Amino acid sequence: MAPPSNIKITYFKNPGGAADPTYITLLMAGIHFDSEQIVYGSPEWEKLKSSKTLPFDQLPVATIDGKQYSQSKALFRYAGKLAGYYPQDPLTALKVDEITEALDDLIKVAAKAFYEQDPNTRAKYADETFQTSFPKFVGGIEKLLESKEFAVGHQVTLADIYTFTTMWALKHKLKKHWDDKLLKTYPKVECICKKIEGNPKVQEWYAKNPFPQMA
Repeated sequence: MAPPSNIKITYFKNPGGAADPTYITLLMAGIHFDSEQIVYGSPEWEKLKSSKTLPFDQLPVATIDGKQYSQSKALFRYAGKLAGYYPQDPLTALKVDEITEALDDLIKVAAKAFYEQDPNTRAKYADETFQTSFPKFVGGIEKLLESKEFAVGHQVTLADIYTFTTMWALKHKLKKHWDDKLLKTYPKVECICKKIEGNPKVQEWYAKNPFPQMA
């Protein structure tokens, strides 16, 4: 599938957020896009939200050849199809979706810690994430992964990218609670994360868009 002539992704200035998988997919495939990053709660965001031009009054949105589209997972799969990272074979695509949706379940638990302001409650949610949900979902994914090279099949798919972006977000958004030894228990997951992280375009993106200091 040939990429459109113009893609602009509008999202919050939020490394590790919902637009990251789409960014990384397009970057790795060498597909040009413009990134418009807005500070949440800023006058710019309030003006955009009140304009009623966003499909669901939320971000991210992608403006593709002048038309807006939304929903982070829909944009991620679209980027994957452009990049050739989303399998055409239905069963192979099912395997990819199985992994990405398991990671979504993990993120739903972790999100309670991401946004909690009280340190004690945040620590409680982080413990729930890493002691209960992490072994459940990452352990399950470890069993599903077909090799240390690729999550599904014999090339990069959205499953590889989403595995990396999920671990990257957990590591940086819950920095005080993350332990690098966590992934040692899951060697295939760890290898896939290192492979995506080692991509020069990915490294350049995060160098330009660093995580803020987080608990």
